[in-house]
Amino acid sequence: MPDKIVRNITFSDLALQTARAIRVRRTTVQTMIFNNVDMHQENTDEVMVKFELVKLEGLLTFVGGEWTSDGTGLSAGSPWASFNFINQTRSPTTGNWVGEFTIQDLDVAAPEDNDWVMEIAVEGARNFHLTRSKFSNGAGMSFASSLEVEISNSIFTDTGISSTTTSNMTVRNCEFNDIRAFSNSPFARSIFFKDASPPNRYRSFRYVEITNCSFNGFRPNPDASNISAVTFSASPARFYFDSVVLTLNRFNFQTTQGLYAVTDEDFLPAIQASKNWWGAASGPEDLCNPNGKGARIFTDRANLRYNVDYRPWCSNPSCTDTTSNRKSC
Repeated sequence: MPDKIVRNITFSDLALQTARAIRVRRTTVQTMIFNNVDMHQENTDEVMVKFELVKLEGLLTFVGGEWTSDGTGLSAGSPWASFNFINQTRSPTTGNWVGEFTIQDLDVAAPEDNDWVMEIAVEGARNFHLTRSKFSNGAGMSFASSLEVEISNSIFTDTGISSTTTSNMTVRNCEFNDIRAFSNSPFARSIFFKDASPPNRYRSFRYVEITNCSFNGFRPNPDASNISAVTFSASPARFYFDSVVLTLNRFNFQTTQGLYAVTDEDFLPAIQASKNWWGAASGPEDLCNPNGKGARIFTDRANLRYNVDYRPWCSNPSCTDTTSNRKSC
């Protein structure tokens, strides 16, 4: 689209199957809507959808449709951003898309039983909403340099969400199933946060909230060494969140699997994780609750850091009652 401004355009009931099916570059978007547009990526020569160096002033909306790929040309374990949305600068400033970006009722699937990742990659967005959508077989969401991200009422199977230098993210009423480590990586996590956004003029208080979500088991992988439902990490830049809250979630697996519900990798602020179901009435298992039979919480044993505050915890999956105990560490 060579036009400098897209004021009002709608695509409806289409099936697209070519590389670069939609490409918007160096354009100001005021209103662009996609209704029930199916997209299938036959090879990896080009991404299917690419918004590059775009200024979003109004609405960018995808409603309905199926986004799929057959994975031709990808080696095992290769990440591929099949659907790529980049804001208007070459070095994106956090959250400088001032408009609203919404994905609703979308079904995204990579090839079944293929060991690679197909992504919807969003960089530099502000006011992003994903709701009532399904992701499966490694087809996930990734965010970078974004603000005000809300993900709700969606299902992620054998895939998840990754976030880098992104803040003010809310994940609620979602379901994460069959978390798996890919063959080229020892790590698997359904939600991964690495760094908050740097301090900027848009927002001084940076937070993450995960509420009323279900985490339902892992796929076995003998090569995986660090498998966690939710992971928080920090780079040497040390861009920490001001607040991290996990509450009313259900971690439906137990410590006998040798897996983790929450992992804190060198993340300084305390993670507020009270009122969650950890898979057992005795609560999660860590060094401070050695009798807990629920899902494990990763503890930095070398530095004796106990950074996840999980008391009180839910004594049943519906969280109609809570319990606690005295720390033993």
